[in-house]
Amino acid sequence: MPSTIGYPQGLTARASRDKREQVSKAQNLLRYASLLRREREDAWVGSERRYMGQIWTSTDDPSADYVSVPLSFSTIETIVPFISGGDVTFMVEPSSGDSDSVRSRYIGVYLNRLWRSHEFDGAPKVRQSTHDFLLYGDGFLEVQFDIVERVKRGPDGKAIPGSGKKMLKLSIEHVSPWDVWIDPNASSLTDARWYVKRVTLPLDVLKEDNRYSNVSNISADPAELDMMDGRLHRTESLSELNKTEDYVSVYDFYDADKRLLISFTQDSDLPLRWIEDVSPMMIHMPNHPIPNSPWHLGEIEQVSALQDELNKTRSQMITHRRRNAPKYMYRDDLLSPEAVDALQSSVVNAGIPVSSDTPFDDVVRVLAPTPLTGEHYQISDMIQSDIYEITGVNEYLRGTVPSQARTATEASIVEGGANIKVRDKLRMVEHAVRQVGQLLLDITAEAIPATDFKEMTQYLTGREAEAVLRASGADVYNESGQPLDAMLQASPGLFVGEYEVFVEKGSTELRDPQFREQKYKEMFMVLSQAFPLLQQAGVQLNLKRVLELWLESAGVTDIDGIFQAPDVQSPDVQAIMQQLQQQAQGQPQGAPQPRSEGLMGKAAQSAGTPNQFGVGPPQAPITDQNSRMLPPQL
Repeated sequence: MPSTIGYPQGLTARASRDKREQVSKAQNLLRYASLLRREREDAWVGSERRYMGQIWTSTDDPSADYVSVPLSFSTIETIVPFISGGDVTFMVEPSSGDSDSVRSRYIGVYLNRLWRSHEFDGAPKVRQSTHDFLLYGDGFLEVQFDIVERVKRGPDGKAIPGSGKKMLKLSIEHVSPWDVWIDPNASSLTDARWYVKRVTLPLDVLKEDNRYSNVSNISADPAELDMMDGRLHRTESLSELNKTEDYVSVYDFYDADKRLLISFTQDSDLPLRWIEDVSPMMIHMPNHPIPNSPWHLGEIEQVSALQDELNKTRSQMITHRRRNAPKYMYRDDLLSPEAVDALQSSVVNAGIPVSSDTPFDDVVRVLAPTPLTGEHYQISDMIQSDIYEITGVNEYLRGTVPSQARTATEASIVEGGANIKVRDKLRMVEHAVRQVGQLLLDITAEAIPATDFKEMTQYLTGREAEAVLRASGADVYNESGQPLDAMLQASPGLFVGEYEVFVEKGSTELRDPQFREQKYKEMFMVLSQAFPLLQQAGVQLNLKRVLELWLESAGVTDIDGIFQAPDVQSPDVQAIMQQLQQQAQGQPQGAPQPRSEGLMGKAAQSAGTPNQFGVGPPQAPITDQNSRMLPPQL
């Protein structure tokens, strides 16, 4: 099994010639890739501006109104909650001979607890990368780890001698596409021979980080911070920031062929970090592919021209409305100042005195504005319809009332197409999160022997405790019928073998809670009716889990407090079990059934309620004598 965390090497100021050549080669590849990425950077800047509504850059006509219709913003923000609004649920399966299902269940609980912990907090990072995935076309996540020493402190705040414990610290970071360069000959990060990630941090923090070497002669350079970045508008801001605190950019170069990670700066050929036999920690979420390019298209790049035209159309409409207010032409020799003020007043029924025998039509004349034709308003609707068609994010997905009336069949077709597009995006997010989970598992399995793993024991309650106890064959309830708790210790023995990490489908999806509640409710009702037949066929059904899903979707918080351990001595439970056993053994339907005066017995025998537990297949062939069939007509 190859290494995941690699083997770091100690570096000195007298690095070998081979290492210096490797750094120089990495620097040249980075410069080459940065030149080829300029075209994408222009598109990224345009997408940013359209997303934020900053389209108008000049005001040649000071009397015009400039309006930006944030349709690009709504396109991104409509998809993001659908595919990254929920919490991830990991599932682990054994994949080698020395692994087993019991440990896989424990590992799955460990990963889920880690993901939802307040220190790791993975959901917001996935949402940020999902936003980049839709806006720029490429989203990136990186898994990071470190073994830190935590000490206990006394009441005086001083560290207690000998209390230091080595703990494994795992984290996931959102990486901006502006800080990533990929091999231009690749189609994505998965088949790239190399990639580079930039880390910008204060110079004093870099020098205090024990992971880096050869940092004594490094100095901050404001121009160097933006040398590899096409966003020239950031140069002044970064220069001003650098006056407050010195910053420096460190580049992590990963060679996929040699499984080598090198960290360096642009102004030195000395490596700051050198790790051999290491797995890539970067995860890529690619969107629409660009031919012969490692980069991908965002959601609003293909509608950028339509977005600009929509802004212009709406601006013309608003400007025309403001400029074409009603005007009055009057003879100033016949109207007094009071009459002019009354003419310009907005008061209803204001009187306008006229001191002349001249007809009123010759004194004041209304200049009616020329209205816009209906085509101007149709153009706006046409552009909006084109954007919906290209992006696939229509009124149904946005949750608004459709502007065009459709039949139920047409509406289902349109809504189904939109759902397929969102499902495809959801699949990409789930695939990336699955890779994150696999990395977390591999890193833990390799790094945990070097830690005080007994200090990382997790206390499990509720359904998590029930899952691991049931998997290990232990009792789930105590003698009094209360659910038992469990302890999960992430020891090296827990990770023996190889395991595959999967993500529960739809776990990151955020849908209408009422829709989910109705779906699980209908599922519970159908399975409840089919329970006796499934039990007779030998199919084990966990109705409790289906009911939990229903209650979760309904917003019930204390689900574990609702359920109690079944009392096997109860007459109701005994009657139900005997009925199910007789059905499974194929006893005749007319065999005497035990009666119960409990709640379940009364419910089963009440008028108008079918006895579900007496349902079974016929035990004899159907004949005229036992079926009461009518004689055939001649």
